[in-house]
Amino acid sequence: MGTSFTKLNLENRPPILILSYFDSLVGPNPFKFHPENLKESFKAEILQNIASHMDVHRENDLFQICYGNEKINAINLIFSIHSEWARGMREICMVTLVDVGCHNLIDTYRPYLMHFTKLINKIDNGFKGFYVNNVSKLKIHPEIRDINEKINNLIYDFYDSLPKVMFGKQKMQLGIFGLHHSGKMTILNRIQKNKLHGKYAVIQNINIVEMVLRGTKFLIYSPPESLTPLDLIEICAKTDVIVFVIDGTDTEKFPRIQQLLFEMLNARSTQKTPIVILNNKIDKTECKKQPEIIHLLNLSKIKRDHWQIFDVSALSGQGLDLALDWIIREYLNLQKRIEDSAEAP
Repeated sequence: MGTSFTKLNLENRPPILILSYFDSLVGPNPFKFHPENLKESFKAEILQNIASHMDVHRENDLFQICYGNEKINAINLIFSIHSEWARGMREICMVTLVDVGCHNLIDTYRPYLMHFTKLINKIDNGFKGFYVNNVSKLKIHPEIRDINEKINNLIYDFYDSLPKVMFGKQKMQLGIFGLHHSGKMTILNRIQKNKLHGKYAVIQNINIVEMVLRGTKFLIYSPPESLTPLDLIEICAKTDVIVFVIDGTDTEKFPRIQQLLFEMLNARSTQKTPIVILNNKIDKTECKKQPEIIHLLNLSKIKRDHWQIFDVSALSGQGLDLALDWIIREYLNLQKRIEDSAEAP
């Protein structure tokens, strides 16, 4: 079984939203598809295959399907809405976001899918909209068409509310900082192995990588340690998320790490910027673990909501997936807050 995206530019293709429901006559049915003009990029059997997973999962299940050969990811949430016409007084539905790649995107898309289920449950008699193709029901209940249109409008509005970075219209600017031999470049190289597209350049001794990863565009800066703190802070101010890499085995450098880290954190220009600390070389027995790092670097004094620390290994990749999940999720949430504040009256 397969599908083709040959008509699309994978790098720029936005996520695709599918709304399915369990039809009492035909079973799982892919009911709505948005954007509609991208539907032709799917073969019918792939749509049906996605919907068919309603047969093997329960309500409130959040799960991911990866079609590896096609590099297609489908993140799905099964839910129900009250129904006076369905068995058990509820319609079983599933909302799906389809993206490029086979990375774990569940945590990234979870809040958006859950929000969608709350919105659709607020439509009065929303269940009737699923019967728009039922001729006998339409004759008796002409309001079905209006309710179906409300579902369409909800899908359009919800889709438009997704952070624009999901649509390839923006790039997340990520700054990777740390002392010499902390493993910055090894981590960058490890990330690049999992990229979808990538470009590499060195400008004024700053390594710059552009890539698409997990459906998100990245522009990654990795400046040398030789830059002055003011220069580093200036670069920090241009980034959307700060990544600070430390060598958890080299305790002699901890005072310098603490000084540099808090200089970045205390700069006025970085106060709202999420920061993630990567405690690298966790594969070595002498590496300090996360609780020790928090104590030794006095990280409990960080006065901001959006920060996190992860134990990672640049060599094996351990912990990097969790860190990337956090980075993307924080950035999407940040962009959503910015967009909401811009639209507020």
